[in-house]
Amino acid sequence: MSIDVSQFHSIFFEESFEGLDTMESGLLSMSEGETDADTINTIFRAAHSIKGGAGTFGFSNISEFTHGLETLLDQIRNGERDTTNEAVEVMLSAVDTLREMMSAVQDAADIDEEKVAHVSSELTRLLQSDEEAAEAQTISDETSSNETTLATEHQQAGWKIDFKPLPHLLQTGNEPSRMFNELAELGKLDFELDDAALPHFSDLDPEACYLSWQLRLETDASIEAVQEVFEWVEDDCELSISPLVDEQHQDTTQLEKPFQDTDASPSTAPIAEQAVSTQSPESTAPKVD
Repeated sequence: MSIDVSQFHSIFFEESFEGLDTMESGLLSMSEGETDADTINTIFRAAHSIKGGAGTFGFSNISEFTHGLETLLDQIRNGERDTTNEAVEVMLSAVDTLREMMSAVQDAADIDEEKVAHVSSELTRLLQSDEEAAEAQTISDETSSNETTLATEHQQAGWKIDFKPLPHLLQTGNEPSRMFNELAELGKLDFELDDAALPHFSDLDPEACYLSWQLRLETDASIEAVQEVFEWVEDDCELSISPLVDEQHQDTTQLEKPFQDTDASPSTAPIAEQAVSTQSPESTAPKVD
């Protein structure tokens, strides 16, 4: 028995059109060279929600188009790009295009592919010009960047995520694998599946979710970026996100402890084995569609 996610389409379109209105209002309030953090974060979250929802419901053309807009917004909110009149104009054009795309999909009409391609090329042009400037800046800052990396690589390597969907999560039209795909875009993702709650076959509810996951994400992305992946399901799951400490540094510290305490009890002997067992094999990384 499969879940008909089309029953959630009307909610997606309603919330997405509201998000587009919010984005348009925020963009119109922006001035060149000035970026209000609250405004740009609101615009970014709206774009991110539209992209995530479109991906969940299979509207890949909307999701792919929004990705370029989301990337541009992300650069602005991270201080990697200045707010220019040109960038605002392109983003406003992208909002208009998104509105037309969603109206067409909602009405089962044809999308203006020529306009979509044109606006996409404008977004790509802005992103590529920024990448060239960023590359030059990276070369000039290479030494200081390496020093920063060496200083932080033993402190935080990413995020440990405990994700336990509530039984009804699948009935909301959300699919864990799509969230894992988004996480995999942020860095290297490994996971461990917990199927302890899986009942006997005869007791299975085909619309219920019985699985949970422990995820290990190696990335320099912020916790806010990770939280945004789960924002569509924040009320439909139990979620815990904590810093992922460099395992090599942690294991070394643990292995030194028995030698510092000559009276250690037998219970401290398997520490090395425990440290090794915490490493998840790379082969368990989730499949990216």
